[in-house]
Amino acid sequence: MMAGVRWRKRPFAAAADQEWVERLWRAAMPPSWPMLPAGIALLTEGRVAEAGPHLAGFVAADMAGAIPLILVDPPVSGAGSAPACWKRPWTRSARAVPAA
Repeated sequence: MMAGVRWRKRPFAAAADQEWVERLWRAAMPPSWPMLPAGIALLTEGRVAEAGPHLAGFVAADMAGAIPLILVDPPVSGAGSAPACWKRPWTRSARAVPAA
């Protein structure tokens, strides 16, 4: 984790966070992996890591509890944003999704 930065994790809000996830995809992924807005729009469950006021990471979860996508903002890569997202389980409906 980055020293002096307050990390916070929260549930992914698909409608509110979609544009941010698209920008994060473009920043984090090489050009050979084009961002597909329709694919991002299908993501409905996950966790977001915030470093201070900035969104720093995203972990998607599917209905089976698998993690199909992890994105980390390059400036904070290696600083703990992905583990901040999945360190503890989150719930979907009435069942728990295990931590990775």
